Amino acid sequence: MREAEVHHVVNRGCRRQEIFGDDQDRAGFIGILGDALIKYRARCVALCLMGNHFHLIIRSDTRALGKVMHDLGSRYTVRFNSKYGFDGSLFKGRYFSSPISDAEYLRNCIRYVNKNPVDIRPPVDVDGYRWSTQRHYLGRSPEAPWMDVAHGLAAFSNNRIQYQTFFASESSRPSLGAVIRWFDDANQALPVRALAVLVAGYAGWTDEELREQAGVSAVSSVRSLRRRAKERVKEDEDVAALVEECRAALQISPPIVLPRWFEA
Repeated sequence: MREAEVHHVVNRGCRRQEIFGDDQDRAGFIGILGDALIKYRARCVALCLMGNHFHLIIRSDTRALGKVMHDLGSRYTVRFNSKYGFDGSLFKGRYFSSPISDAEYLRNCIRYVNKNPVDIRPPVDVDGYRWSTQRHYLGRSPEAPWMDVAHGLAAFSNNRIQYQTFFASESSRPSLGAVIRWFDDANQALPVRALAVLVAGYAGWTDEELREQAGVSAVSSVRSLRRRAKERVKEDEDVAALVEECRAALQISPPIVLPRWFEA
């Protein structure tokens, strides 16, 4: 398959509800996913299951992707509702997918997906987290037949050390403080802190890491600042251009594309 046939897929529980009650649910979800991938000749490059949402990076053509996600969503919803005595929709709606068309964006997506457990509280060992593909990228767990970690590692020259360095590297990512200083130097009457949170997030910092750097007590404050910045960017073309100028000046890769409802 061509690299253009790689997709970042996201979905979330309806009304932000938890979609996994326990590890048995997570194992069941992965089992259904694996069956669907094999059935429709698709492969999973990376995944991460969180409390009320999941991330997948899937190699397939668009038609097969739709079939995989339909099977996964319908079968898992039936299983979940039957177990807990619920009915109706489990997920917010149709899944969101975004194409991954180049190696740089693929590298960033893989890091983003495998690093999602950083936001779990109480903290977990991200490298040992059972419900992501991080262990597979580190060579600590064998691949399932429906996985294609090799495709992901090819973006790192098939070198696990290069992957680990990229995953852990912070020196190549401007800190929130560095982004704030850039906007301060731009000498504009702007919501500097909000825009800095937006741009620093593009650099791969998780919400929890940004919370620590910003010195705020809750991750929700980081998300509120980001929403404020996105609204300003949408309303003002000059601000949008300045954000892109900052990103280019600090050599920050393009942001991970996520649905609007993901942080709503």
